[in-house]
Amino acid sequence: MARWELICEIIRNLGRGWEVDASGPQDLGFFAGLASGPGGMRLFFIARTEKLDPCMERGCPPLAPLGWLRVDGRLPMDDPCLAATISIMLRESLTVEEMANEIIVPLLPVYAGVLSVVEKHSLELGRKS
Repeated sequence: MARWELICEIIRNLGRGWEVDASGPQDLGFFAGLASGPGGMRLFFIARTEKLDPCMERGCPPLAPLGWLRVDGRLPMDDPCLAATISIMLRESLTVEEMANEIIVPLLPVYAGVLSVVEKHSLELGRKS
């Protein structure tokens, strides 16, 4: 399955409220896709499509090994102290349903909790200003 189709299928299996926002070119040795979901959640998908020249790797976002898909929960960057991502690595040999389940069960609850804390912190910072 092509990377774009894989990401779309995973997003469909995450449930209501999820949609694909963007995808990147596949001719740079990696593929990237962005999806948004309920509660302000945004997932960034990235995977290698081929073995990269070490010189090329320096200009790329951090990549999973070939045959793996990395999924990052993106956090708001309003406060530099909170700049981070929450990630999970998935084998591309898993079925789409298994990949979606691996995102739903361990990643999304933690990600939603962290987003809630970040939002509360941002509100508190706004009140102090």
